[in-house]
Amino acid sequence: MRLLILAMGATLVSGSAWAATFTFDGGAEGRPESPYRFALDAGDRGQALEVAEVDGDLVLPVQVEETEAVAWGYFIVPALQPGEQLHLGTRPSTREWENVVTLNESGGDVDVLIRGELFTRYLTADSPKPHCYPVIGPTGVGVTRNYPMVQGVAGESEDHPHQMSLYFGHGEVNGRDFWAIGEGRGRTIHREFTDLVSGSVFGSLTAITDWVDQDGVIVCNDIRTLRFYATHTARVMDYEVTIRADNGPLHFGDTKEGMMSFRVAASMQADSGGTLVNSEGRTGDDTWGKRARWCDNYGPLEGSTVGIAILDSPANPRHPTTWHVRSYGLFGANSFGLMYYQGEGAPDGTMDLPEGDSVAFRYRFVIHQGTPNEAGVDDMWRYYARGFEHPDVGR
Repeated sequence: MRLLILAMGATLVSGSAWAATFTFDGGAEGRPESPYRFALDAGDRGQALEVAEVDGDLVLPVQVEETEAVAWGYFIVPALQPGEQLHLGTRPSTREWENVVTLNESGGDVDVLIRGELFTRYLTADSPKPHCYPVIGPTGVGVTRNYPMVQGVAGESEDHPHQMSLYFGHGEVNGRDFWAIGEGRGRTIHREFTDLVSGSVFGSLTAITDWVDQDGVIVCNDIRTLRFYATHTARVMDYEVTIRADNGPLHFGDTKEGMMSFRVAASMQADSGGTLVNSEGRTGDDTWGKRARWCDNYGPLEGSTVGIAILDSPANPRHPTTWHVRSYGLFGANSFGLMYYQGEGAPDGTMDLPEGDSVAFRYRFVIHQGTPNEAGVDDMWRYYARGFEHPDVGR
């Protein structure tokens, strides 16, 4: 399925009521509902916006996210039928849009609700690493393994306790292990939330997390933003982590143990009837260590076919990333394990970050029904990638 976007970005229209216009095309096979991000012009900053159909009655909210470098507008593009075109324009809005995604914090944990139903919890209290659990898919069933948060679940293996549902970590930072858990390992410890947002297009949390070694020394910290979208079909979440070398230079080792990861529900494992596939058409064990724009694990889940995809941002270091994915259910995007993946003669996968510098990793999760092709995962990656076509995106 090939997605067509006829007018991309913000195109000013002289003498029009529209501040910017966009045309989306369903192509030959249609396209899925998907979040869309665009950069606002200076004159649109600081005001409420909406997007409306140029030649129809559809009106959608635009949610604005201000950063130091650029202000972003977000809206949800509805699904399009084959051959259908949708012409949209942005304009000032006086409407009071309802918060569709709501975030509620209590004791260091955050509940994320979409239309009043739990999507996930961001858990930090009494944990060696922040993680999302449960993660409820579009059929109302959890898509990640319950262990170790809940033990004794029928049909689940209780191995690798560090693979805590959905999480971020790395196996070698300045010689310390921030992937596994237990004695002699580092921990990623939640410090504080700096922002919690509920909204009509997305809800988001921003947090500072300290990377603390086995001796209690803070090696570095990160600032992470999780963004949860008000989609109706697939569940869509952005996970962005900026690691900051505030406490000295950082060395990221070449290891397979990392980074942006989840442990899939038992019935969806590739060795239990599920399927691994990536954007390049590789399947099964052939996806391990290979470069791809996205990778997907789909399979049976309580009578339905459900999948989880991680989309790699084109702004990430070493995009397209390599993948640490296993048939037993581990699934991770990891751009550092080159020698592990490729063997002798592979390029050096390490990275050095001078003191005071930072490095950002950005991913999108798509939790969908059906196969990746049926869900339009490749189209969703293209929409995601368009949001990084801005000169200030890396700042």
